[in-house]
Amino acid sequence: MIGVWTPKLLGATIGWFLVSGVILYINAIVKASKSDGYFRNQLAETVRLAALFEFLVNVKTFALWIEVALLPIVAFLVLFQAFAEAKPETRPMGRIPAIILSLAALVLLSITAASYATNPETFIIADFLRELFLPLWLAFAAVPFAYAFAILAGYESMTARLRRFADRQRIPLKVQLGISSALKVNLQAIDRFPGQRGKLAVARGSFRGAREEAQIYMAEMAAERIRLETAKQRLTDYAGVEGVDEDGRQLDRREFQATKRSLEWLALCHAGHYRNRKVFSREILSVVGSFERQGLPDPHGIVMKVRRDGQAWFAYRKTVTGYYFAIGAVGDPNIYWYYDGNKPPSGFPSDKGGWSSHFGDIRDEWREESPYPR
Repeated sequence: MIGVWTPKLLGATIGWFLVSGVILYINAIVKASKSDGYFRNQLAETVRLAALFEFLVNVKTFALWIEVALLPIVAFLVLFQAFAEAKPETRPMGRIPAIILSLAALVLLSITAASYATNPETFIIADFLRELFLPLWLAFAAVPFAYAFAILAGYESMTARLRRFADRQRIPLKVQLGISSALKVNLQAIDRFPGQRGKLAVARGSFRGAREEAQIYMAEMAAERIRLETAKQRLTDYAGVEGVDEDGRQLDRREFQATKRSLEWLALCHAGHYRNRKVFSREILSVVGSFERQGLPDPHGIVMKVRRDGQAWFAYRKTVTGYYFAIGAVGDPNIYWYYDGNKPPSGFPSDKGGWSSHFGDIRDEWREESPYPR
């Protein structure tokens, strides 16, 4: 029977913990509470990075001094790629180490294939299988510990944030136990609880009172989840359906929220630049770059115009439904003008052309999008 681990795999195991293990535990603290199914998705990513690292380290045996020199270089490139891909604004930088690692893997694979072809007796199937499955079972084994670590870190952070609501910044143990008895191991609830409900839980000062406030919060979270799932289903049900609802808003609302969020973010950026330079910037769309945080893919599809004197601007985007949204300003950067319709705006914001000032009535399609996901 082939054992899953031998002393020959010590270097690869240490390498896994230094690269993929570190990433797994750091992300467990930073990201696990921000999304559903995080550990399921992270498991696949951890296996991918570990497999890449292990392949580059073990695919070809070099002299000891060469391997000692290559190990930190490979580790740095894999870590750099992982952290760069974690944020939309740095994701393009992750392509550089990805290209380097891919070329290195291709070269090493060619050398190894040639070596095995000329010396087939050096290929040991048992060692190959152990190295192949090592990152897989290490990742599966590490995830439960990373999850427990994330829960402990989450409760520690939550307690620290709740102290601002307490006298002498001390949370009684009975309050902490009451909260944890309701939140249990829900990472998202632990991360988000230190708000109004957390303040009420601390103010009540008892196990029962804290538990009741945390239970109410859990019920609110469940209702919010149902609302979002219903809204997502609505987007699916009305995809491609023409017409308006009882409030006069488009039935097919795909990309509406993300488009409006992105345009409003661009308007805020314009306003900040104008206050410093007294003109609207023609380059600000390039400076902003990605709108992934607002929900738009790359390329984002936003078109922007700035008047020659730099005292007026507007930007618009066509959603996947064919409906247009636009925002802009003239002179005062804090007075936004809004537009929406079945065609793009014909010119800069004014009382004509379908534009509306935010001091006037808010257009139906620009009202709060809370009933709908992006």
